[in-house]
Amino acid sequence: MGSLRVRALEAYTRDVGRCIARVDPKSIEENDLADGEFLEIRGSSTTSAKYLPLYPSDWGSAITRIDALIRANCGVSVGDEVRIRRATVTPARRVLLTPLGELTDFTDVFIKQWKRMEEPVEEPVESKFAAEALAGTPVVNGDMVVIDYHLSKTFFLILEKEPSEGISVVSRTTHVELVPWITA
Repeated sequence: MGSLRVRALEAYTRDVGRCIARVDPKSIEENDLADGEFLEIRGSSTTSAKYLPLYPSDWGSAITRIDALIRANCGVSVGDEVRIRRATVTPARRVLLTPLGELTDFTDVFIKQWKRMEEPVEEPVESKFAAEALAGTPVVNGDMVVIDYHLSKTFFLILEKEPSEGISVVSRTTHVELVPWITA
């Protein structure tokens, strides 16, 4: 698939937080891409999302509808141009996360539970929960991701992943590790 140049617009409300990039189906069909396949989205940086077609009201326009998190991950604002092409993805064996934003009572409890044992005998349940919550999410080093935990959204930064290069997809078997907030 060659690359498409399109303008980034707001995601449809139902797609927010679902790691979806909607593009004109005719453009995608010409490039032999199927629903649910992964796209590489390049602005000032590169990220990835799952492809779905635009709603018919947007057909024929040179746009992609992506949410604020995807726009932040590829370094663009609404109205900026991005390049889109088929992504080559590999399974993520390991992902190292750190939380972003303010330390709240709720996130403090989540992090303390995750890190409760210095050398756990088995993988902490929160690590398994994070892998489950992120399953199917394409990630790049430096991407932000969101994990819903007891009706609260916590933002995390991907510090590193294995393999380190390119785009990887988190699965239920990905080992997710945590670096807690660094306090002064």
